[in-house]
Amino acid sequence: MVNLSLLDFGNIYPPEVYAHDVINHLLENIQVFERLGYKRYWMSEHLADNVAWASPEHLIPLLAGYTDEIKIGVAGVLLKYHMPIRVAQAFTLISSLYPERIDLGLAKGDIQDIYLKPFANLDRHPKEDYFFDQVDELMGFMRNNLGDTKYKNIQIQPYATKGPDYWLLGSSPNLLQSAVKYKTNFCLSLFHTDRRLKDISETISSFREMFFEAHGSLPIVSIALQVNCSSSEQTIKKFKNEMSSKSWENDHKAICGKPPEVSERIVEIAHTLRVNEVVLMNAYHNLEEKSESILLIAESLLKKRI
Repeated sequence: MVNLSLLDFGNIYPPEVYAHDVINHLLENIQVFERLGYKRYWMSEHLADNVAWASPEHLIPLLAGYTDEIKIGVAGVLLKYHMPIRVAQAFTLISSLYPERIDLGLAKGDIQDIYLKPFANLDRHPKEDYFFDQVDELMGFMRNNLGDTKYKNIQIQPYATKGPDYWLLGSSPNLLQSAVKYKTNFCLSLFHTDRRLKDISETISSFREMFFEAHGSLPIVSIALQVNCSSSEQTIKKFKNEMSSKSWENDHKAICGKPPEVSERIVEIAHTLRVNEVVLMNAYHNLEEKSESILLIAESLLKKRI
């Protein structure tokens, strides 16, 4: 059986869909997503005018409080532009309130230039190595493992509580070595890579071997897919035209169709890559399309109905 999770970019499409519509839809439906059997609900962090939230971590305790089992998280925190101690404080507190329920995903993506100064007080984008320096510092704070550093006397409260589940997110094979180093799970985004599935499968197998050799246990490895599932031929045609315009001809970047073909392709890709968890980013232009896609896939693969 393939476990399914949801990744939400919080896209808005004025004048039909504004930020408050997306957020209200989420609050009204997070319990539905849980009853449908989805394992995780992740919100992305993007600084842009066309998304409903810039700081998704503020929604985490609200969504966790509305639900009982589904894991809630950010995928992922753009750590190059945050102070690690602030991320540690926020997620330590949230995890103490909702133990075993919170996911902290870390991504090394960039923000738009216009946000550099007001958001991060920077004049230029940090180099890639800076991301890993930030991860080192964050993990030191969260795991109370600051060694003999200048921050060794700082404690993040509530102290000695179990932290969130840690994830590195991305499409680069180089990140996998970092996931071994930091002992994190890994989610590989297929809609950010042109690599062949066979090559990706070999990379994931090597990662599991390295991780087990280093830690004596296996990580969770998931893949992220963009999907649109609909019963409407018109909706399917619209999204297939969009896929074609982006030259997304290899169909593990974006899957679109009616429930049988979408479900079959999800399972086929998961089996090819030998992963048992798939994170779905549902493409939509209105909230009805979003709800339909989430529902139809759950009915087909999770065998759940509302």
